[in-house]
Amino acid sequence: MVDEAREHADGRFDGEQALSLAMLLDNLPGMAYRCLQDAHWTMRLVSAGAVELTGYAPEDLIDNRRIAYVDLIHPDDRARVDAIVRRAVEGGQRFQATYRLRAADGTEKWVWEQGKAVGLEDGTAVIEGYVTDITSQRRTEEALRASESRLRMILASEPECVKVVSADGRLLEMNPAGLRMLEADEASQVLERPISGLLHPDDLDAYLRLHRAVCQGGQGELQFRIIGLKGTIRWVETHSVPLRDASGAITSVLSITRDISERRRNEKQRAIERHVLEMVSAGAPLAGILDTIARGLEEIMPTARASILLLDAEGNHLRHGAAPSLPAEYNRAIDGAPIGPSAGSCGTAAWRRAPVVVADILTDPLWADYRHLAESHGLRACWSVPVMDRSGNVLATVAVYHDHPRAPEPQDMELVSQVSHLIGIAVEHDRKEQALRASEERFRYVAQATADAIWDWDLGTDTIWWSSGMRTLFGHDLATLEPDFTSWTSRIHPEDKDAALGSIKDAIAGNARQWEASYRFLRSDGSYATVIDRGFVIRDAQGTAIRMVGGMTDVTERLALEERLRQAQRMESVGQLTGGVAHDFNNLLTVILGNAELLSDELAADARQRMLAEMIASAAQRGAELTQRLLAFARRQTLEPRITDINRLVAGMDGLLRRALGEQVEIEVIRGAGLWPALVDAGQLENALLNLCLNARDAMPQGGRLTIETANAHLTHDYASQYPELRPGQYVMLAVSDTGTGIAPEHLQRVFEPFFTTKEKGKGTGLGLSMVYGFVKQTGGHVNIYSEPGQGTTVRMYLPRSTGAVQTEHSERVPPDTHSGSATILLVEDDELVRRYAQDQLTSLGYAVIAAENGALALDILRERPDIDLLFTDVVMPGGMSGRQLADAARELCPSIKVLYTSGYTENAIVHHGRLDPGVELLGKPYRRSDLARKIREVLDEK
Repeated sequence: MVDEAREHADGRFDGEQALSLAMLLDNLPGMAYRCLQDAHWTMRLVSAGAVELTGYAPEDLIDNRRIAYVDLIHPDDRARVDAIVRRAVEGGQRFQATYRLRAADGTEKWVWEQGKAVGLEDGTAVIEGYVTDITSQRRTEEALRASESRLRMILASEPECVKVVSADGRLLEMNPAGLRMLEADEASQVLERPISGLLHPDDLDAYLRLHRAVCQGGQGELQFRIIGLKGTIRWVETHSVPLRDASGAITSVLSITRDISERRRNEKQRAIERHVLEMVSAGAPLAGILDTIARGLEEIMPTARASILLLDAEGNHLRHGAAPSLPAEYNRAIDGAPIGPSAGSCGTAAWRRAPVVVADILTDPLWADYRHLAESHGLRACWSVPVMDRSGNVLATVAVYHDHPRAPEPQDMELVSQVSHLIGIAVEHDRKEQALRASEERFRYVAQATADAIWDWDLGTDTIWWSSGMRTLFGHDLATLEPDFTSWTSRIHPEDKDAALGSIKDAIAGNARQWEASYRFLRSDGSYATVIDRGFVIRDAQGTAIRMVGGMTDVTERLALEERLRQAQRMESVGQLTGGVAHDFNNLLTVILGNAELLSDELAADARQRMLAEMIASAAQRGAELTQRLLAFARRQTLEPRITDINRLVAGMDGLLRRALGEQVEIEVIRGAGLWPALVDAGQLENALLNLCLNARDAMPQGGRLTIETANAHLTHDYASQYPELRPGQYVMLAVSDTGTGIAPEHLQRVFEPFFTTKEKGKGTGLGLSMVYGFVKQTGGHVNIYSEPGQGTTVRMYLPRSTGAVQTEHSERVPPDTHSGSATILLVEDDELVRRYAQDQLTSLGYAVIAAENGALALDILRERPDIDLLFTDVVMPGGMSGRQLADAARELCPSIKVLYTSGYTENAIVHHGRLDPGVELLGKPYRRSDLARKIREVLDEK
C-alpha cells in the first residue's frame, strides 16, 4: 500500500506523512480501503491486510483487476450490505455492517466493516473504511446464543425453581417451575417485584441474611417458607451463588430452589410420631399427648385447625380431647355432641366408622344442626377421620377445619388418616394404662389389706416391690430394703436358700405358671419366721417370664398352733381312752381295794397274811392314783374349785415341801404383794405344786435353789392369741424355778406329753408334768415352761383370778360318826362285784340296804318304798338312764330323799367344764371303807 499511497497522495499529507500512514495501515490486522462510489465499489486503495482477510493481494482488488470486492460478499448478504452503505452515503453518515465474505480459497468468513463517504480534493466521491475478520468472535457469539438457547430450554423444562435476584432484592429472572411454585400465571406478575413480598414473615430475616452473604461473595443454602400468589404456603430449600459481570463485580444472585413441603411434612410427621411415642412410653397424660398431636398436625397443615374428640365409654357422645387453635366457645359447644348419621363431620364419621369430608359447611346437609355455630366462628370446611382400635372399635375422631371452602388433596387425607392411627395408639395405651392403674390399685389395696408380705418382681429390671406386710410381719423398713432381688435372697435361711432359689429358677426357666416354696425368712430382730411363699409367673407372647407376683405368708404361729392342736388332739385321744378305761378300771380297783382292807382287818392276828393284804391295797391305791393322773392330764378329773389365797396355800405346804425336797435344796419363796385370789381346786393345786417341786429336785441331783414365786399377771391379746384356748385377762401366776440341768430344746416341746420323761428308766412315770398341764388347762388357766441346758427351768402356772372373798376352812369341824347307821339306803350299781362289795360294806356299817342293778329297777323300788333315806347311785350306767337322771326322777317321787353319787369317771352327767355341779355330792372310785362311811354320814347329816 506504500506505492499506492505515493501514487494517490491527495495533498492532505506530504510524502513522508503519507508514507507513514500507509505503513500504519499495512500493519493493521484488517483491511483498510478506499473505493469509488460506483456500482462495483471499485477499490482504489487497499492495505496489505487484504491478503490475510480475502486471500487476494491488494493489486488483485484495486480497480477490480482480478475480482471486484463486492463479488466477495456472500450473495445472501450482498443486497443488505449494499443498502446499508448507500443509506449511509446518502445521509453522509458512517456505516457499520456485519456480513459473510468468501475468500479466494473458498473459505467463508464473518467480517465487520465500518466506513464513511468522503470527497477528495479533486472532487472524486469515495468511501474510506476498514474491514476486519470477526469469524472467531461470531462463532463465539453463536455458540453463546446456542448455549443460551439450550439453557433457556433446560430452565424451561427444569422441575426446580431457578431464579435470579438483584443485589437490591428484586426478582429478575425465574423459570416456569418457579412461576408455578409462586402460583403465577405469567412472569410479569412477579418479575421486578421485591422477593421479600413472597416470603413468610417468620423466615424473612433468615433469607435476607443469606442474600447479603452471597452478595458479598459467599454462597449458602436455606430452608424457608414462601407464600404463593393464591396464599399457599410452601417450604422450600434454596442454594444460592453470586453472579458476576465481565469485571468480576457481583451483580445478582442465582438460586436453585426446591419445593420440600412434602419432605418437611414427612419429616415433621415422623418427628411428631417419635415425640408422641416417646410421650406415650414415658406415661405422659393423654391430654398433653393429644394437644401435641393437634399442634403438630397444624404445623404440617399451616392453614388448618385441628380437633380431636374422644368417644365416651357408652359410645354415644364425643368429648373434648384437644383443639388448641379452635375458639374455646366452639370447643365447649361441641363437647358432648352426639354421634349420628347427620351429626356434622365428626359425629357422622364416628357413626359411619369412615372418613367424612365436608368441603363447604354452609351447603352440606350433614352440618344442618351445627351450621350457624360453625359459621359464627369462621369455620367453612371440615374433614374428619374416625380413630379405631385394633378390633375396629371407634375410639375418637380427628378433624381439620379451614376458614374457607376447601376440598382435600389426596395427601391431605392420607396425612389425617396416619395421624388417626397415632391417636389410636395413644388412646388405646391410655385406656390400658388406666385399666392397669386400676388393677394395680386394686392389687395394692389387696396387698395392704392382707396380712401377707406381697411382692411384685420385674425380671427385666430386677426390681422388686414389697407391700407393708414386709414391715408388719418381719419388721423390715421398706425405705431401707434393697430395691432388687437381693432383698429376698439375702434373708433366706442359709440352709433353705439353695432349695428356694433352685425352685424359683426352675419355675422361671420352664413354662410353669405358679411357684410355691416353704423356707425360713429372717426377721429384723435376727430371728427366723417360717413362711410359705406362692408366686405367679407372668410371661410375654413368646413365653418368656417377664414378671412374678406373689405373697409370703408367715406360718410360724400357725405351725405352732397346729402343733398345739395336734398335742390337744393327742390329749383328747388319751382322755377318751382314759375315760373309757377309768370307769371299769376304777370299779375293779374299788373291789380290790375294799376287799384288801377287809382282809387286812380280819387277818390282824396273822402278821404275814395281813402284810400281803396291805400290799394288795397299796398296789390298788397306786393304780387309782395312776388313773387319777391320767384323768388329770386329759382334763377329765372332777374339780371342786374354790376362791383360794395362793400365798396362804404355798405357806401351808412349806413343811411338806422341805421334807420332800431334802436339805440339799434351798427353797426361796417370793410372795407377790396384793396378790389376787384365784378360783382353783386347792387340793389339786397342791398336788400340781408338789409335782413341780419334785421334778425340780430331780433336776438338781447335787442340790441347788428352788424358787416359788407368786404374782398378779395380765395376759394380753397378743400373747393369748398364740394359744388356742387361752383368754386374755387377769390371772394369778404361780411359778417354780430351779437351778438344775435344764431341758434340751428338742425335748422342750414334749415335756407335757403323758409318759414322756427324760429321767432314767424306773425313776419316773412321765405323768407329773402332764398332770399339771391338764389340771391347769381344766381350771381355765395357762401353763408354760422356759428352760435352757445348764441354766435351769421355770414353770409358770396362770390361774384364773377371782373377784370374790377367800373361803376359809373350819378347822374345828367335828368329824361325823362313821361307825353307826340306821338309815335305809337304795344302792344302784350296774357292776355286780362293786354292788356286792358296797352292799356288804354298808350293811356292816349298820345301814339297811336295798340293791338295784339299774335305774328302772330303782324307780320301781322307790314307788313301793317311799321311806328310803338315801339314794347311793353310780353315775355311769347302761340302759339309757344315768345316775343324774335317776336322781332327778327319785326326787319327784321322794322330795326329801338324799343323793350320793359314785363314779370312776363322770363324763358330763354331774360335772361340767371339769367342775362338780353345785349341790352335788360325789364319792369317787375307788374308795376305802372309811371314805364310804364318812361320805354316807356327811350326806345323811346335811340339813
